[in-house]
Amino acid sequence: MTGALAVLADSLRRDGLSPRDLLGDGAGAVPFVHYPAGDLYDRKTRSQAYFHVHAVGMAGHFHLFLRPGGMPPGLVALAGPTDGPAHLGAIELNDQGWPVAVFATNRWVTGEAWYGAADLIRMLPCFHLDLPAPYTRLGQWLTAFVAAHGEALGRLAVLREQELGEGGLDDESLEVLARLPLGEGQP
Repeated sequence: MTGALAVLADSLRRDGLSPRDLLGDGAGAVPFVHYPAGDLYDRKTRSQAYFHVHAVGMAGHFHLFLRPGGMPPGLVALAGPTDGPAHLGAIELNDQGWPVAVFATNRWVTGEAWYGAADLIRMLPCFHLDLPAPYTRLGQWLTAFVAAHGEALGRLAVLREQELGEGGLDDESLEVLARLPLGEGQP
């Protein structure tokens, strides 16, 4: 864990908060609804994130994206919309709202533009959410999380690619392609 993430996690814990709490009241109440409404989006860096749950009572997860215009030059999507976002990974939360794993989904899950693992790894340092209130602190935490767990997210991209093999981008029986535990309640 990098210093920035540790400092932010300590600050949240002192305030009796988790990253999920930074979404405000009601986050995760309705399955498949994005929180916050309209997603978290940084127009300058083209970084994007949202939180959602798949079922009432589920702890939920954050999905992380980078859109064209924020990516390193020369990257070309292998499949999907050429102007679509790249899914960098997702952060699975425990019941207290703290990360316990990162995971990667198949292209059909998020409707993303599909990039190879090497390209996704090049994108990770570009992820940065500089957000206005009331999501400033959440943007800082998500940015620090990606920086601190970039190696795990990079391994995830490689595992995702290996699991999918030569086909199956639209195979709905393949949803979560790879998952890496972080340890219970990591910042």
